[in-house]
Amino acid sequence: FHIVPRCPPIVVVELASLCNLNCIMCDYPFMKRKKIIMDFNLVKKVIKECADFGVSRVVLSRVGEPLLHPKIGEIISFAKECGIRNVSMVSNGMLLSEDKARELIESGLDLITFSVDASNKTTFERIRPGSNFDTVIGNIEKFIKIRNDLSREKPWVEINSCLMRENIEEVPLIIEKWRSIVERIRVLPVAPLPQTKDQRIFDTLQGCGKKPC
Repeated sequence: FHIVPRCPPIVVVELASLCNLNCIMCDYPFMKRKKIIMDFNLVKKVIKECADFGVSRVVLSRVGEPLLHPKIGEIISFAKECGIRNVSMVSNGMLLSEDKARELIESGLDLITFSVDASNKTTFERIRPGSNFDTVIGNIEKFIKIRNDLSREKPWVEINSCLMRENIEEVPLIIEKWRSIVERIRVLPVAPLPQTKDQRIFDTLQGCGKKPC
């Protein structure tokens, strides 16, 4: 039998269902639901309820880009003040200015995951239309330097790569680039969405395909 926990171990709060990119493996361009920035007071209400209920981890992103929320730093600080043990987020890195980097580091963020799917500019920008390879890589490196200069252990930095036909030969180079710089690297197969059919290296189990909501 399975023991059902009293509360979910992780709650995902999508601060923004908007995104500044249109990546080829993402369901964002096909998303049917309303694209918005979540109301600040509503975010605080949800986080407070999570804390009161005993949720230990809150992830502040899903499909959209969390750095589009103008109060991202305040939200993270509020979550930590409420007692959320682990606060994390996933970002494409394009909007990570030096000021924003300092804000995130000083807010108490525990983990930030950056999406890096290629080791060269051409492939990267083909996978992530609207992005700039040099900007993203520079922003990530700058973020790590600022954190280290401030003698902060956190936020931990993770690199996430979607494994697909477009980048399979570059994955070893991605790992080589980041292995000594970040705390963790994850390489996951591209999601089984209709638009990724030609990018999948192997088929998932039949009937397990995802559809954008």
